[in-house]
Amino acid sequence: MSRINNGTLYTDSDRKPIFWERRPIPLADDDVFYQIEAKYHLQPDLLAHDLYNDTRAEWIILLFNNIENPFVDFTAGKTIRLMTPTRIKRYL
Repeated sequence: MSRINNGTLYTDSDRKPIFWERRPIPLADDDVFYQIEAKYHLQPDLLAHDLYNDTRAEWIILLFNNIENPFVDFTAGKTIRLMTPTRIKRYL
């Protein structure tokens, strides 16, 4: 499954990605706010595995929180918004 799953990917004639138009993921009343713990510092894949038992959810977490560079913006102490496990499965 592609990690680019919530938007439109535009490619050149050789099918190389040139532009990706992201679509926003709507908020829900059952979303929760979560402060990134030190053990998940710069590791959204580990958080995705521990919360959703699926590392593919990493990209949904990043998209949902408008994090473009997890090596800079996914830091301990930062508060992010998370979907419920049931809801995130719709995007995987």
